[in-house]
Amino acid sequence: MPITLILAFLMIVALYFLTKPKPQSKIPTIEDIRRKYPKRKSQEQLRREAQQFEDNQHREQIDREQLGEALAREQELFSLVRDIKTRDRLINGLRRKYPQRSRLWLAEKAIADVQRDRRTY
Repeated sequence: MPITLILAFLMIVALYFLTKPKPQSKIPTIEDIRRKYPKRKSQEQLRREAQQFEDNQHREQIDREQLGEALAREQELFSLVRDIKTRDRLINGLRRKYPQRSRLWLAEKAIADVQRDRRTY
């Protein structure tokens, strides 16, 4: 009797897995296909992207160099006015007046203004 129960149980389990509905495979949409196989870029596009990358690297290098120069000019301005608050006030005033200008230009303009006001060239 117990063997027949075990066999019956195994038959039920086997029938369950044999009759279990198989998951339907998803039919890919156009978006799925485009995501999986993106459009290839032309040689001109690849060259343009490489050039843009090099230009960005060059601009970042120039920005780093200008930042170093600007900091040196701000230090020079500090040596002229001998006060950090005055230096910052001069630069911030110029920044409000000329928002599009670089930090280096603002520091040089502040130095020129201080020298002009003191009549020392």
